[in-house]
Amino acid sequence: MSRMKTVNVFVFFTAALLLAGCEKELYDDLNQSEANEIVATLEAHGMSATREKVAPSVWRVNVTDSDFARAVEVLQGVGLPRQKFASISDLFPSDRLIESPSEEKAKLAFALDQDISRSIASLNGVSFAWCHVAMPNLDLRGAPVGKPTASVSVRVRPGLNAAELAVQIKTIVANAVPGLSYHDISVVLSVQKSLASTDEPAAAAALLQPSRPFGLSFNTIGTPLLFAAALAVLSLAVLWLSKSRSA
Repeated sequence: MSRMKTVNVFVFFTAALLLAGCEKELYDDLNQSEANEIVATLEAHGMSATREKVAPSVWRVNVTDSDFARAVEVLQGVGLPRQKFASISDLFPSDRLIESPSEEKAKLAFALDQDISRSIASLNGVSFAWCHVAMPNLDLRGAPVGKPTASVSVRVRPGLNAAELAVQIKTIVANAVPGLSYHDISVVLSVQKSLASTDEPAAAAALLQPSRPFGLSFNTIGTPLLFAAALAVLSLAVLWLSKSRSA
């Protein structure tokens, strides 16, 4: 094999090693707590993830290219990143001019929906929640025409008691809206996909692997080792080429 072909082989393997360790952005616009929770969850599922601070109080989470698809699936399965809700300050900024009564009414109704949805999403096992309250119109005397109603859509993790959760949700909504009857609240629950089927092969493979000192795994140290190996191969190629030229 000629020297040029040998160098090409070295360069090829070096590039392959470097590409194997490349990272891809998974989620951004996170606070530090959210980023920590995502990284911890991925590492618990055997994947390597890193945090990156991109601005004051703003974080990004990166994973390797090979783990990207599974990372998205795992996080969706556990309801991460957590659902975000608008606050009163978001709807009514201090520098905003006076709004029309109809606009203010719509924003107040949306703020109520957001507050109730936030409360429901905080329940154990709920990964997504959305509540919509329909308030009755007022007649010319300001009295309500009809009665308020509410509908709630939630996505929950497998294994929860649906009937018990529905009671908790209806209680939260009924107590948050004046004049709303418990029986005028509809709740729709959907169960998110379980990760048990995808986690079993990984768990079985982990049992077949020999134990490692200090609890380290390839996902923990793999990326730094790949870069170190790539640099070593590239250095050897340069050293070999320089010695061949001087010979």
